Amino acid sequence: ENTNNSENQTTLNVKLEENINNFENQTTPNVKLEENTNNSENQTTLNVKLEENINNFENQTTPNVKLEENTNNSENQPTPNVKLEENTNNSEDQPINSTSENNYYVEERAWREFNPEVPNDIEDFNSFWQTMTALPPAPPLDLNFPIHNIVTEHRVLNADFTPKSQQEVVVTPEDKAYLLKMMERDDVTVISDGLLPSLDPELWCEKFIDGSIGDIVYHHFRLFVRYSNDDGSEVIYEESPGWVSMHITDYLAYLKKRNQVLKNIRNRRMDAGLDPFSTDDYDKHRRLDEEVFEFEVSGNAEESLNVVNDVLYMIDLDIVKYLPHLMDDFCKNFKLKEELMPGGKHCMMNSVNVNGRPFMGPNLYLTPPCTYTHFHQDGHGTVDSGHVCLSGYNEVVILRRLTETRKKHALFLLYGDKNLLGYDALYGRPHGDENIKRPDWPTLKAIQKCQKMNYYPSYFILKPGQHVHLNKGRLHAFRKLSPDKLNTMDCHYELRQKTMKEENLGTDEHICMSVAWDWLYTGVSASGISKEIASTLECARLNRINTRQSLAIPETCLIQHAKHLVSEFHTLSNQEDNNSNSSNASASIIGFTNNCKIPEKETSELSFIRSTLMGLLPSLKYVVARHVDAYCTVDESSSDKTNRVSISQIPDSCVKLCPIDPFGAGDFFCKLCSVELSNIYMHCDGCERILNKDFNICIDCHRGGKHKVFVQMHPLNDRKALSAINHAGHFNRDRARNCPCKMGPVCKACGFCSGCSCKCHQAFTLHYRFMDSNSELKLLANVSRIVGEDLGDFFDETFNRLMEGQDFDVKRWQIKMIEFDPQVAAQLCIFVPESELGKARMNAEGTVDENFQDTACLPVSSKKKKKKRNSGDISDINNFLTRRRSGRTRTKRESFGEFVDSSMINLSGEVEQSGKKRNSKPSKKKKENASTPVEMMDIDNSNGGYTSTKVKVPSLPPFE
Repeated sequence: ENTNNSENQTTLNVKLEENINNFENQTTPNVKLEENTNNSENQTTLNVKLEENINNFENQTTPNVKLEENTNNSENQPTPNVKLEENTNNSEDQPINSTSENNYYVEERAWREFNPEVPNDIEDFNSFWQTMTALPPAPPLDLNFPIHNIVTEHRVLNADFTPKSQQEVVVTPEDKAYLLKMMERDDVTVISDGLLPSLDPELWCEKFIDGSIGDIVYHHFRLFVRYSNDDGSEVIYEESPGWVSMHITDYLAYLKKRNQVLKNIRNRRMDAGLDPFSTDDYDKHRRLDEEVFEFEVSGNAEESLNVVNDVLYMIDLDIVKYLPHLMDDFCKNFKLKEELMPGGKHCMMNSVNVNGRPFMGPNLYLTPPCTYTHFHQDGHGTVDSGHVCLSGYNEVVILRRLTETRKKHALFLLYGDKNLLGYDALYGRPHGDENIKRPDWPTLKAIQKCQKMNYYPSYFILKPGQHVHLNKGRLHAFRKLSPDKLNTMDCHYELRQKTMKEENLGTDEHICMSVAWDWLYTGVSASGISKEIASTLECARLNRINTRQSLAIPETCLIQHAKHLVSEFHTLSNQEDNNSNSSNASASIIGFTNNCKIPEKETSELSFIRSTLMGLLPSLKYVVARHVDAYCTVDESSSDKTNRVSISQIPDSCVKLCPIDPFGAGDFFCKLCSVELSNIYMHCDGCERILNKDFNICIDCHRGGKHKVFVQMHPLNDRKALSAINHAGHFNRDRARNCPCKMGPVCKACGFCSGCSCKCHQAFTLHYRFMDSNSELKLLANVSRIVGEDLGDFFDETFNRLMEGQDFDVKRWQIKMIEFDPQVAAQLCIFVPESELGKARMNAEGTVDENFQDTACLPVSSKKKKKKRNSGDISDINNFLTRRRSGRTRTKRESFGEFVDSSMINLSGEVEQSGKKRNSKPSKKKKENASTPVEMMDIDNSNGGYTSTKVKVPSLPPFE
């Protein structure tokens, strides 16, 4: 278009881009208009671009069309910036907004809209499941990229990196970015070809494996027994309970013998003119004497197997530990090991040290065909998985990520009435004996029912050399392809026939070998990162309710990842401000910086970090809120000595010779519910002092009173009525000396009967692993400042999703956040009525944590007249606490039968003995609303000592 104005002339160079989507009856153009204006006195040029991409979809969808105009002001005619969003359809009868984004499935709102609670007393599940309606369709896919192959009706995206000639496989940054973006989508399954172009054949062979670990007895073999159905038309393999132990050498010999025996049977049938795969008269061509395989395990009696009827599946062989050379070769040849492996660039665990991560593989899986792993979610929904097929073929079924109720409904559709057999796909182990009654493989009709509900099942066959990404929370099942004939109703019937013909598999079995691992995919976009982390936290909460330990440690990863990104962002920002590598090098602590070349960072890295932090922010807000509320709860309860709770003065990371490494993957799971203990936990003082053991539980279990139970701590003695042997939190009597129960002596720590009334195991101390509550608030504030005002579209919705089912007072942590940083609190949409602002919670003695404190505050007891303490006094107390936690050294008081706990020591050097002073007169209560000067001991890192300051804090009543 060339438009001429009377005095001024504007030339519009228009270049049009059309995204035409072919549907059954409608073609809808996507128009994106970009205007770039150039400043001139008399002329403005608008460059408009128009492209055409034709995408085929199965369902009819109308994508949103976004029109953006960026204009620059000219002297004679101002041009405003215009941003338009339109939904255009080439139909006269259809309204414009009929296909808006609200019609697509939104995971952030699914917990509210598509997760009805299943009644516990329901008798007829069929009537309840009939009330389920189909989910909205998923947003359309962006298929405008060269590496994709095709999206079939099976919801599979095949990214093929295989070069056309014998060239080396090269994954360009554009290819990598597209692949990672598609991996955020849970409504399709991403399969990659060419990421593992080759392996060393001298390492990945029977001879090398036998020579390396052949003498090892491996205990994770699962047994599948072969039998035919009633009419003899189908061969079925049923998993047997229990695990089989066997030397690796014997297992390799078993595989070789089975392959030879089956080949002999098929040859006999072919010589007789029969179908080698048919079950008709199959037993007539068998020789039972050649099918027996005998083996011996570590001097035990000989055992025997039938190599035809008994199929052994080797599961979860740790190649990192057993076969390090194979592990190195795999990592050397896998093209995206830095992105898709545990601890990689896009794994949430990359900011957690190697010793602090749970082991997630890679593991090796080796088996003949016919075995399977039925529906499950890896890590009970908390981890993603990567699976590379090295040999053989895997028949796979994967559902999209769904809410809890929708997962149960999908399983009901896949299994039908057989779903009531007791197989727990959500919280059971796929090969556990508690799930021994496994349903049949899904039929094609069941898959079609899931398709109608928009559960988007992907069913395909994974071939050698292919890698598949399994998103967290997606139910999936694997079955090893065998040459046996399937039931025609099986969902893989046609795919198996097609694959055997295309791959020319013949009549022989192909041993199946795979390498798989778990990891925590972070995502690459802000919305994708938010969904990935929120999904993990949500599944971890559901696992706690169902008493299952999660494989992932999402809260620990979230805190450490946020700290790392904040530090990296500030470093890169300083480098940009300096605008020179030399000035940045001069600030380095490395002594040979003159010889070090500092890599230049692109500006896009800062935007990527900001985008990542935007995705982390709602989940980080949720975690910090829970931790700060727990601190407030314990702080209020500590004023009442009958509650027997206290707060540790310093984090575990600051304690010298701590019994458990806070940065390790030790005993940081709740003893009662197995939930992760990320940064805050409750520690039993009785188990520490009396049993010399750690008994750590989560804040929710302590708040609910679940710690008042018996837990066996002694490996052999399960005696419940003795607190000196096991955790005895269930005692509820108040008997001291001459107790009629005669179950034990008087406890030397508390003075009560150790057989029925000991109070030591009801005393708990709140501990921090890495940082105190103020440091967590500071971290949240730093992340919020970097993100800025734009919090994303579903910031509040994600936070509310995570808060579902949580039982704590949100108002308390909100007040803490407002007191810490009002500006950040307003940015995070934290608002509290004006009447409640300024109410600082304090205990009965008036101690309070000082805000804006980078390190742990050390409140001084205000029972007696204060006096300034020098650094030596505090050091003596800290040294005592260190000795007590590490070596459990007794003081002179302890030698006379009085144990001293850190919670009984105040920083003015006094020791409060709960046993002797139990009946002492209570101190007079302070007047309400009085101002109490509190002496705060601040750690001065520069001088290596402590300084004392006085802070006036108003004494206010606790909240309701």
